[in-house]
Amino acid sequence: MTPEELRRLIAAGETLTVEFKSEERTRLNDRDLVETVICLANRPGNEAAWLLVGVEDDGGFSGARPRHGAATDVDRVAALVGGRTRPALTVHVEEITVAQARF
Repeated sequence: MTPEELRRLIAAGETLTVEFKSEERTRLNDRDLVETVICLANRPGNEAAWLLVGVEDDGGFSGARPRHGAATDVDRVAALVGGRTRPALTVHVEEITVAQARF
C-alpha cells in the first residue's frame, strides 16, 4: 500500500472493514491487537479488512510505536496473530511511513 492509498483509506473513516487503533498514549498490547484482527475476520463478507495501528479515531496520525525493541518486525506480528488464533489466521503486515508517522 502506498502512503497515498493509506491516506485515502483513512479519509473514508472506520467501517466494518477498517479499524483505527491509537498508540498515542500507550502501545497496543498483543491481546488487543489479536482480538481486533479476530473481529475483522468475523465480519460479514470476504473483502479485505484493514487494522491501522497509529491512527486516531478522528483519522489523525499518532504513529505506531515499535513492537520489538527499536523497530517492528512485521513477520513477528504476523506470527503472533497466527499463533494465537484457531484456526490460524493468515495476515499481511506492512509498515508504512507517512509524514514521520509509522503504521
